[in-house]
Order: sequence, then structure tokens, then C-alpha cells
Amino acid sequence: MNNFTKEVMSVGEMASGAKLTVPVYVFKAENNSSPSVYIQANMHGAEVQGNAVIFQLLELLQHCNLQGNITLVPYANPVACNHKNGEYLNLKSLIYLVCVVCVVRLYF
Repeated sequence: MNNFTKEVMSVGEMASGAKLTVPVYVFKAENNSSPSVYIQANMHGAEVQGNAVIFQLLELLQHCNLQGNITLVPYANPVACNHKNGEYLNLKSLIYLVCVVCVVRLYF
């Protein structure tokens, strides 16, 4: 079973004093020269499908034979997530993220 570490990156502070943080899940391969992949979601606040896909990837990747470094960021913009900006059902984004899951299943 692969172990992902969870880091919490501080990215600022709101006027109320509330801390703005971003969770970052990282898997480091044993070989330092291994390829790396970075996947993030929720850059604009409304891409909630990406959050779900990243958490599914975390579960799936724990049982795969990983040969590279993986960094997953389920929500990259905490301010936009808090304000819920944008359209919440974007079929194009959902199809793209389903494709990412399929590719991961094929290659890992």
C-alpha cells in the first residue's frame, strides 16, 4: 500500500483573521529521478467534480504499483471555494476528470 503524506500549505489570511490553507497530498517514489505528475482541482471555486475525482484517485493510487512522484491538490483556491464562484455543473470539466481517472487506471 502506498502512503501519501498530507501537507497543509498556508496561502494567506482573510480580513476576519481566518487562515487560508490548501491541502497537498504527496507520494514520493523511491527513485529520485522518477517522473512526476501534478493534479489540482477547484482553481476557480466551482469545479467541485475535481475535488471528488482527486479523493477517488487517492483511494485508487494507494493500491497501485507507483513508479513516479504524485502531487494532488483537491482545492487550489480557498477564497474562490468559499465564495462559490462560477458554474457548478460543467460537463466538459467532468468529462476531462473522468478521463484523468481512466488514464491513471491504465498506467498505474
